[in-house]
Parts: sequence; C-alpha cells; structure tokens
Amino acid sequence: MSFVPALGVSDFRNLRELGAGYVDKTDFIRQVVDDICPPRY
Repeated sequence: MSFVPALGVSDFRNLRELGAGYVDKTDFIRQVVDDICPPRY
C-alpha cells in the first residue's frame, strides 16, 4: 500500500475514512517557532 497524502483535508475523521495518510508536524512547528522566537527567561 502506498502513501496517499491528504491534501486539503482538514477533518481528521474524513482523512481516516478516505484511507489517506498524514504527517504530524507538531514538533517541526515547535522547532521553527523556537528558532524564530527564542525563549524569554
């Protein structure tokens, strides 16, 4: 079975019903934000 990206699908339930795959970019987004806005101590 090949990976079928869910382009333009924002509803997780619909994504799963379509059998499409997704990539969780949560950590990537955190790293980008940390690089742009360093933590304030």
